[in-house]
Formats: sequence, C-alpha cells, structure tokens
Amino acid sequence: MPVWPGRIAVDFMTGTISAPGFNDFIETQTPAAAGTAIDAAWMLLGGDTAESGEAADVQEEPGTDEVTIVTVTRSNLMDDSIYATRHRFVLKRLPDALFRFIEGEWSQQCQPGRGHAEFSTELCI
Repeated sequence: MPVWPGRIAVDFMTGTISAPGFNDFIETQTPAAAGTAIDAAWMLLGGDTAESGEAADVQEEPGTDEVTIVTVTRSNLMDDSIYATRHRFVLKRLPDALFRFIEGEWSQQCQPGRGHAEFSTELCI
C-alpha cells in the first residue's frame, strides 16, 4: 500500500492545517486507504497511532455533498505542559470514491495547572 511521503503543516498560531501534496498523491497513487475518511485522516497524520500510554479517540461526522469531518484527539501525552492534541480534518469523497483533504484545524489542551482546559491554539505554560 502506498504511503503518503509528505507531512501536514500546522500553523500553531492560527491552528490552520495544510497538507501540501496530499491530494496529488491520492490522484497519482490511488491508495485504497483513502477510501475511508478515517484511514485518510491517519494517512494525513503519517500513519501514526498512539504512542505507549497515549489514548487516541477518532470521531467521524458525515457532512453534506460527500464531505466528512474526522477528528483525532490524542490524550495522556508524555508532555509536562500539553495533555491532549486535536486534529480536525475536512475531507471530501470524489467520484473515484477516494477522499481528498479540504482543510484542517489543530488545537491543544493543557495539563491541569499549565494553562487552558479547553482545546485552543493558545500556548500551554
């Protein structure tokens, strides 16, 4: 199975995610994994699964016009400031039945006593 060789780019000030080259990769390689929104989201994350001790929660929200939103939240991170990160991907299924990246958002939640308790782009202390 082809693996996307790229990486998402996150603007940590705004939380905006871009995926340079991802849609071109889907067009040229037609990986079967892009046939489900959740698998496409894992491809965007580099195929990473939760590290030892981490928890990963994946939610899929069908939208309209073949648009699906996938949110991947990783918690219990081995970080003294950040408790959890959240990646939210808006994906669209095209007529070839494969999902493409439309847009994404990133946010984080701080450890207790280290900043905000809600998901935000604000820095943790």
